[in-house]
Amino acid sequence: MARKTDGEKIDELERRSADHEGRLSGMEKQVDAAIESVGKNAEKTAELRVDHERDVTALKKDDERTRDEIKELKQKLELYAERFWRLLIGVTIAIIAGAVLFFLKLK
Repeated sequence: MARKTDGEKIDELERRSADHEGRLSGMEKQVDAAIESVGKNAEKTAELRVDHERDVTALKKDDERTRDEIKELKQKLELYAERFWRLLIGVTIAIIAGAVLFFLKLK
């Protein structure tokens, strides 16, 4: 096996160096693309976070309004139930009074 000369060694090193430069250039492009992608993802994430916070705020307001409406409906229901029982008692008393007067007239 023949020993390589200094010129051959230099040529091989230059070839390897050029190969490494090509690979590094490709890797640099991939890293730049990855950084750009991360930046876009960060922007999109920030937008989504703002949208999410806006939606949560709107849902909290809707929930509060719904709870208020339920409270109002419960109060109305209690009021109507009270009025119904008052009316029912009044009608019952009137029927009983009418029946008593009817039987008293018969005698």
